[in-house]
Amino acid sequence: MKMFLLNTDKALRETKKLSNRMRLDANVLLRVATGAPEEVAIKAKQLFQSVAKQNIKLIVPTLVAAECCWVLSGVYEFNRFQIRDGLSKIFSLPFIELEDSFVLKALNDYAEKNIDFIDAYLGNSSKEIPIITWNEKHFKRLPCEFFTPEQMLDNLKSEI
Repeated sequence: MKMFLLNTDKALRETKKLSNRMRLDANVLLRVATGAPEEVAIKAKQLFQSVAKQNIKLIVPTLVAAECCWVLSGVYEFNRFQIRDGLSKIFSLPFIELEDSFVLKALNDYAEKNIDFIDAYLGNSSKEIPIITWNEKHFKRLPCEFFTPEQMLDNLKSEI
């Protein structure tokens, strides 16, 4: 039995108008950031060049930025400063749009304050809403209000 879905999918892609805003997955960003594997990285860079010429915005979701930090650190063994500098350069390209502007501040705090990217993001994006955490070590370095679970339990008991 022949599969006809591939041909149908191709026809749909050819007739469908491309959106001027598209979400970008970490695997594309990682190819641009690392240059590896080379053949795929070349295609990713070509994509970036084409997107720039076509005025298409590539949106980077916050979770994708976090995944990039994790992979660049854990798999590629880049240090925090290399990750911050490299991703900040990519995220500042005119056709890149961050889903959340706190990502750049979080990248800086991730490097400068030696804390996890997720903690840096949470602390920077929670200025109005306190955080409940046992990780006092990281959150003391950030511009946010936080409580340990024990402190919250004490506060909640005193309000009863």
